[in-house]
Amino acid sequence: MSVKSPSPKFAEETRDTLIQEALELFARHGYAGTSIDRIAEKVNMTKGAVYYYFSSKKEVLIACYQRQAQWVAEAVGAVPETDNPWDDTLRLCDTFLDFVVSNGRHTMPLQEVITFLGWETWRDIDSSYTMGTLARTISRLQDGGWLKPYPRNLLNSMIYGVLVEAAINLASSPDDYTLQDMKTLIADFLGGMRA
Repeated sequence: MSVKSPSPKFAEETRDTLIQEALELFARHGYAGTSIDRIAEKVNMTKGAVYYYFSSKKEVLIACYQRQAQWVAEAVGAVPETDNPWDDTLRLCDTFLDFVVSNGRHTMPLQEVITFLGWETWRDIDSSYTMGTLARTISRLQDGGWLKPYPRNLLNSMIYGVLVEAAINLASSPDDYTLQDMKTLIADFLGGMRA
């Protein structure tokens, strides 16, 4: 007896539900505290059915982080572009941090994602989302003569590194740092690179 594959629409909807529910579990219980069994139970499926869509828990984590990175990219991508790329960049950075603070309980901590996915996989995913938006913004700044002539890839990495570290600190030590402290620090950091 052969097993019939689900229709493409049903398969897509099921995969989407799995990602959404798994992301919630990873955000609440962490990677170590979330098992394929727990995900299957949450979506009322068998463990085997989950494995039909994902070959491993790490693959589920990758899909969940891609979803999370997409949300962040949509938020920062919605920052309107004006004729002042400097102000646009500051608003983009502020929006990134606002997203972290307002969605922190519903997202996976970056330090855990980086730990379990590994630096390269995490960076590859982020390069397709938020880092791409930031790179375009930095290009605008450099092309307009707003920044000192540092190598573009170095600027992208350094600025994104500061944003990620700020996000990690806000998420892991919310009582030690305020959102406004981080926004001010990032504005000062960027100001040091201004032409």
